[in-house]
Amino acid sequence: MKSIFENYPIQNGTYEDAVKYVRVLHYVAAIDGVHKDEVKGIKSLIEAHNWSSKCYEDAVREPISSIDDLGLSSEVKKIFAPYLLRDAVAIAFIEGGYSQDEKNQISKIANELEVNSEQLNMIENAVEHQISAIRKWSKAVQ
Repeated sequence: MKSIFENYPIQNGTYEDAVKYVRVLHYVAAIDGVHKDEVKGIKSLIEAHNWSSKCYEDAVREPISSIDDLGLSSEVKKIFAPYLLRDAVAIAFIEGGYSQDEKNQISKIANELEVNSEQLNMIENAVEHQISAIRKWSKAVQ
């Protein structure tokens, strides 16, 4: 499987880029307390992208309190925002559903990433449908 940096429109992706990405996902998971299922989901994403398993430990070692903590350029925000928001919403759904606190925080993150509410709503709806489909499929094949 290709890494995230081979699939995204970005050149010269680094280990630090992956750690930054995971920091945001952990930031979202921590909104209502990091649950073991959320950790499992983040680690599964890391594995799916063939990132080093150390990404998670390095990300949680230096948590963020805002997207601005990452020092992302407008160009990087534009490239990663939809993917990052998609994965953040999915992590939020993993344990206990998508709470209002999580929605509020992800809305704040979207604003920091220069994504408007209409775009965020489309991302949230797409993720909700995808998770619903996965759950239905899982039940159908058991």
